Amino acid sequence: MATSHRTHKWDLVVRLCHILMISLLAGAWYTAENGMMQWHYYCGYALLAVLTTRLIWGFVGSTPARFSAFIKSPAAVLKYLANIKSSKQKDSNSHSPAGGYSVIALLTLMITQAVLGLFAVETDGFDGGPLSESIDYDLALEVSQWHQMNFDILLIYWFYCAAFSCSGVLSNSIKTKTDTENVLLKKT
Repeated sequence: MATSHRTHKWDLVVRLCHILMISLLAGAWYTAENGMMQWHYYCGYALLAVLTTRLIWGFVGSTPARFSAFIKSPAAVLKYLANIKSSKQKDSNSHSPAGGYSVIALLTLMITQAVLGLFAVETDGFDGGPLSESIDYDLALEVSQWHQMNFDILLIYWFYCAAFSCSGVLSNSIKTKTDTENVLLKKT
């Protein structure tokens, strides 16, 4: 009887960070939309903790989790994009060269979102992030607008990344005749 050996490219810390980032962003959105601001703050604090963990793990974690494993030079990204349709692409132990920059953009948007939330204030002036009183009220109101705008950008960008990532996996699976489920499970 043949046994299937599944090799995971990402370790438990990275997997938990992925799950928690998505869950906490969804929770932060839901709680803000329903006026549950204390829970919104908790989601934001927890997101900051997860992002900090992921950033640290990006330098000291397992080899595939390290930023150096998937952040390549601009020349490498251009070469990858120029050859994207060819069969010369080798399987990466992590993100593709182009995907690495998408990860950095996504992390930057999430960090920006969480930090803006620390300074944002509600229009009534009663609810605000823990650092909202350290800046001028009018500036805190403007930061609140940036917080909302950044979330909209983050949401659009996340869907863009998810769509391109899934289409890339499917395309590669068809091209290499690889089991799509197996590819997805190895990279999650």
